[in-house]
Amino acid sequence: MEDIGIKIRENGWKQGCLFPAARFSDQFPDLARDDTCHLLVVSQSCDLVHHSLENEPLAVFLVTRRVDAIRPAHANGLHPRQIDFAATGEIAISASAWEQISVDRTFLAEHDINDAPIVAEPQLRVVLNWLGKRYTRTAFPDGFNDQLRKASAKIKGALKKKQHLFSDVLLSVQPFRELNQGEHYQVVLNLMMDESAYNDEEALNQADTVAKRIRSIMEASGIEVVQCEAVSETELTLADFKLMQRWDYDYLTYREELAN
Repeated sequence: MEDIGIKIRENGWKQGCLFPAARFSDQFPDLARDDTCHLLVVSQSCDLVHHSLENEPLAVFLVTRRVDAIRPAHANGLHPRQIDFAATGEIAISASAWEQISVDRTFLAEHDINDAPIVAEPQLRVVLNWLGKRYTRTAFPDGFNDQLRKASAKIKGALKKKQHLFSDVLLSVQPFRELNQGEHYQVVLNLMMDESAYNDEEALNQADTVAKRIRSIMEASGIEVVQCEAVSETELTLADFKLMQRWDYDYLTYREELAN
């Protein structure tokens, strides 16, 4: 039997391919009725062209739809459940993390997609990282999230205004569980900066201002802040990194929105 991966590769299937659902209306009849609907291939290219159907039977597509404009709050993976991004040229599309479909890879072997546009690598990486965060985002204790929820907009606002300064936000929460009576949360928050930004006096001063603002907000919410400061990526050791988690602070805001 011919290696199915060879045929799929010849047909042009790869991660990042984007095509209208209507192109294959027999395969996607429900989606094809919506002329704004496009499918983005999110399976890794090496999985798409794997030689064995038994070991790798399916390909995964993300359902997307054309929109008039990109919403800032949904760009760059900021929203935990929805994303808006530039597909190709002037086309803007939107997707929900839950709306994915799996397709038998025999379909890929039967259809040529060589003329389909590919979402550019920087933007594609944002989309894939956003999808991955759905499964890897650290779940901080509910009690900790509850204490900060009312202040979440203030925290988000402080970070967003200067988000270009920071490469990551790392947080350590102790105890990492729900509190017993008489206990309170202690945190260490590192606003990570690349070395060039950290060595820029003006940028560092702005980052320090953000750190002081967040410390004030957290303390007003009843959180004990052991440390909250801008830190150079070159200063953080592997041991330090293992003690901290990436903080998806936007999740606080959107949890509150969805609850209302």
